[in-house]
Amino acid sequence: MLVRQTLKPSPSQQQRRPKIPALPLDDFKIVYSPQAGLKLAKWNIVTSIHASGRASGLSQRDFNDKVRVQVQRAEYLISVSTAAKEDAKKLVSIKRIQLGGNFYNVNCNVRTPDDVSRGVINGLIPGTSTAELMAGIRAPARYTVLHARMLNQSIPAVVFFEGPHVPYYIIFQSIDFRCRPYR
Repeated sequence: MLVRQTLKPSPSQQQRRPKIPALPLDDFKIVYSPQAGLKLAKWNIVTSIHASGRASGLSQRDFNDKVRVQVQRAEYLISVSTAAKEDAKKLVSIKRIQLGGNFYNVNCNVRTPDDVSRGVINGLIPGTSTAELMAGIRAPARYTVLHARMLNQSIPAVVFFEGPHVPYYIIFQSIDFRCRPYR
């Protein structure tokens, strides 16, 4: 006797939702994270986008034509993307947005481009300046150092490299430092 088995989709297959489309690769990407008091889930997405547009100083038409916005309610993030450098400068300058008559402070971070990798080195002197880091860092020939900065006032530094890979070791002021991928 043959028994027919019905296969039920697994819970992970049932709950799959389509991902938000990726922002354009070559654009400048800025991420805003609201500070205490602003809960994005309470606001309509269009209202949040209009608030970002007003705060940038761009006309509503320019903002709609040149800027792409994604609101991630669960993570409380607003991601903004634009191809124009001047518009990106205006978007980076946003420190607060107005929603419903109240002003809310936001932290602004420029996302690293997709073709840039980050490594971290430990054991540096706290307070080392970016200029000192850039002058003292040497990487193997196949790696290009784009930028380096200290993580707040602590001992690790983040080094930005062109391309998808991070070297195992870099030299800072004639000392070899292990460079680990920064997550």
